[in-house]
Amino acid sequence: MTTIDLNVKLRLPEDVEQKAREAGLFTGEKIGELITAEIERRRAEAATRLRDTMGKLSSFMQEEYGDLSEDEAEALLNQWINESDDESEAHLNSTTSP
Repeated sequence: MTTIDLNVKLRLPEDVEQKAREAGLFTGEKIGELITAEIERRRAEAATRLRDTMGKLSSFMQEEYGDLSEDEAEALLNQWINESDDESEAHLNSTTSP
């Protein structure tokens, strides 16, 4: 793995700085671990939101359209996207015309 030198200036409350220093958090290794953990936490959170959204979409599709094959569901979603794109383009054309 390639490493880079990076200088970071922080403005922290004095008590937070002291506790972080005592905990050994101001080393490149520790800061790298903290950043990596935060990136992973955010990815996991986004994946959970995506799974929840996909579950809701799946339930809606099931209720609204019954059992659809994957190809049918994809075609329906593509149709909605195309309709939305057409509406957006029409709106842009109507607002930019003199």
